[in-house]
Amino acid sequence: MKLLGQDILPMGMGCWAIGGQFYAGSVPHGFTNVNDAESKLAIRATLDAGLQVFDTAAVYGAGHSERHGKSNFRTDGGRAPDGQIARLWLEY
Repeated sequence: MKLLGQDILPMGMGCWAIGGQFYAGSVPHGFTNVNDAESKLAIRATLDAGLQVFDTAAVYGAGHSERHGKSNFRTDGGRAPDGQIARLWLEY
């Protein structure tokens, strides 16, 4: 399968759970007790398994999922990013 001209496996990592909790007014959403160190290990294990697509959205932890994913690509032992971030957005 191709994404942005790159051959990829038709499977990826959903990143809602690494976003953590966020609020819409006073109503909590998302996941509690998110551990960034464990999330980093999960991202690296995903890359090591050959998966290259990471599904995220601005609402996953109010952007924490996206920031965390990008920072792990940049600091992954100095190697170039080999993942693609697929971002969900909604139009109102």
